[in-house]
Amino acid sequence: MAPRARERVCARVARRPLWESPDELRSTRVRPKAASGPSTSPLDAAVLSAIAIALLILYALVFVVSLIGTLVLSIALRHRLRMHHADVWAQLGSPTSLDLALHRNSGRLWSWVWARRYDDLADSATVRIASLYRICATALIGSVVIATAAVLVSKFFRVGGI
Repeated sequence: MAPRARERVCARVARRPLWESPDELRSTRVRPKAASGPSTSPLDAAVLSAIAIALLILYALVFVVSLIGTLVLSIALRHRLRMHHADVWAQLGSPTSLDLALHRNSGRLWSWVWARRYDDLADSATVRIASLYRICATALIGSVVIATAAVLVSKFFRVGGI
């Protein structure tokens, strides 16, 4: 390739976004039929799979920590309300740990926490437990939404439609 032609190729490439693959650089003497399309380099697949595995591990960690945190903090909050704030506990329908398994009165407690009505209490320990419970439950809901979206997107792109 003459120096003049090389300058012209470089000038064309410099004006293009990095994600485009110019035909001038793909078609070489080594790979004459490599016009355009996705890279077939095994290094690209290895890097992408390593990133996917790292993201999957991170997601699983967030999900497990938020699930355990939500369960433990929910039980602690119910116990704390029963022992130290009997009037609020009765107003919420006297939620117990068994209610967590049966999903009774969980909606009242969750709406009370989501509306941040625990800030009205003068007890800093209860406020701290309720705040952490809110954060863990929000992370749990978010991780479930992300997992659902990931499954739907993967189904859409593999099958071509839902």
